Amino acid sequence: MSDDGQFGLTLILMVGSVFSPYYKRAIDQGRGDPSRHAAVNLALYNLGRPGGSWLGPALGRRSGDLWALSEGARLARDRSSLAIGRTVTTWDGDALRVRVREETAPFPSPLVGEIVVRPGSLGDELYPLDSKGMHVWSPIAPFGRIEVSFGEPGLRWRGAAYLDHNTGGEPLARGFSSWTWSRMTSDERTTVIYDVTRRDRSTQRIARSFSASGARDEVVGPASTVRLPTTSWRLARSMPAVGHATAALGRTLEDTPFYARSHVIGTLDGRQASGVHEVVDLRRFESRLVQGMLPYRMRRHAP
Repeated sequence: MSDDGQFGLTLILMVGSVFSPYYKRAIDQGRGDPSRHAAVNLALYNLGRPGGSWLGPALGRRSGDLWALSEGARLARDRSSLAIGRTVTTWDGDALRVRVREETAPFPSPLVGEIVVRPGSLGDELYPLDSKGMHVWSPIAPFGRIEVSFGEPGLRWRGAAYLDHNTGGEPLARGFSSWTWSRMTSDERTTVIYDVTRRDRSTQRIARSFSASGARDEVVGPASTVRLPTTSWRLARSMPAVGHATAALGRTLEDTPFYARSHVIGTLDGRQASGVHEVVDLRRFESRLVQGMLPYRMRRHAP
């Protein structure tokens, strides 16, 4: 997720679409090939508009937000590039470049443009999220800048950027019952806090700090809990604030039965900051009701 105060963007490239009902069904039937379920999830937000909802992105430009989630397109990759359908990502040694060619769902509207992420620094830390090491998080470039240039819709801006990577050897719902993830970024520092609750009810917190100079440290000190408003689907939202940090809800971006993404605003070390908060309930994700609703938000390419 990146933002410049007025616009926000989230781009997720997946080899194995983790919240896909089609991929879940294939795994349950013993034929879960992640390469057949590669997906692109792109969301563009107008942060000045009212909060998002399960139905909001379906309204396209009228809602102020645009959403695309396409799965099952042709996958091609090598050491410096990843292509999922017509969206192509390349690394040139200094920047990550994404040439986007997508359509919104469920009503088609083109998303055509380029995203360039210039990392402030790069890292290769790996943080296991479960006791077996089946799920790993890596903050590749948590502090950087982004350049967004779209022809469809006409949109151009620059702002703060964040880039990370998750990998797993099993479906998320086998390892976790829920998690909360949050990021706050000022002009000098980014903090990321990951709280997971595993299936065996054990918990884990990872709290890291990343500076514009490239320093990477553990976030230390007591954490207070910021209570954010409960979502319209009755998902509770809370966000830890460590040290001299404050946070409040700026805007709900995605409000679904099992997942919520929010834009948060506040301070970090006395400086103005903004970021993202996410909460996931995987018990809800596995319910029949949610599995039946999910295809509404995505496109599935023919095999």
